[in-house]
Amino acid sequence: MVKGNSSRLLGVEVGESGVVSHVGLWALGRFADRLGLGAALSEAFGEAKVVHDRGSVLVHAMLMLAGGGEACTDVEHLRAEPDLFGEVASDSTLPRTMRSIDTNVLDRLGGAVTRVRNRVWGRLVNTDGPVVSDIDSSLHEVHSENKEGTAPTYKRGFGFHPMYCTLDATGEALSVLLRPGNAAANNVSDHTDVLDAAVKALPERVAVGHRRGDDRDLVVQPLRVRCDSAGGRSFANACRERNMMTTKAVSWFRLDRTMSRPTAAVAPVFCRPAPRTNMQATVRTAGLLKHVPFRCIPAPRRSICS
Repeated sequence: MVKGNSSRLLGVEVGESGVVSHVGLWALGRFADRLGLGAALSEAFGEAKVVHDRGSVLVHAMLMLAGGGEACTDVEHLRAEPDLFGEVASDSTLPRTMRSIDTNVLDRLGGAVTRVRNRVWGRLVNTDGPVVSDIDSSLHEVHSENKEGTAPTYKRGFGFHPMYCTLDATGEALSVLLRPGNAAANNVSDHTDVLDAAVKALPERVAVGHRRGDDRDLVVQPLRVRCDSAGGRSFANACRERNMMTTKAVSWFRLDRTMSRPTAAVAPVFCRPAPRTNMQATVRTAGLLKHVPFRCIPAPRRSICS
């Protein structure tokens, strides 16, 4: 029997004494239970006989991370409040649960989260506009050289260099690619893998028409991808193949010998799906909308994406 709840029912009373720790995480856990997140994750595991329900274990891990936890041992802070979170798995059960997730289980867990997201998005009022997502990488420092997949970073640190795809409207992470610290920020293959995984995590009515090879007429809801200079022309071509629109922030620097500093105007560049032979960027500068082919940029100017 699936018992994916991560919290217990409580009553709230106003008094002059008594402090309950982590009550904010309890509210977040109740919200996850109302969405059915723990039950969906439990079904993805498909295990019948376990002491601690695996879906509940994962939700407790999410609450631990939301509360600022950094290691599996930090789940003990939730175990200290059984009246709020019920029976919480120990800091040894949590890593065992993580190690039991293979490729097949990971795919089923991703499908479970997608179904929960689909139900939530179905209750939103305004879902007809374009869906805007952001792709960027981030450096994560670690304190041990013995961790798997770590490497020195370009900022003379040590750790991981994962790449994220997040939604602008909700801030939720659609996909994450774990990479070592020395992974390149402008790796087009990683950008494409993160993008495809993000499309897979979207509800079907949004994802349709945005998979590689889909016909443009299948698009129901437009999808826009924002990135920095790490996403070059090859990534723009990949977005075009998926009927997406890419957005970049470009600074046009005018080199003037009479000035001590170059003048700059920051402008977003929208790369719309178009034939490869006529790739143009729509540049908005000083309130003016112009179509500027990439090959026709004046020589004394340089474009710097940021």
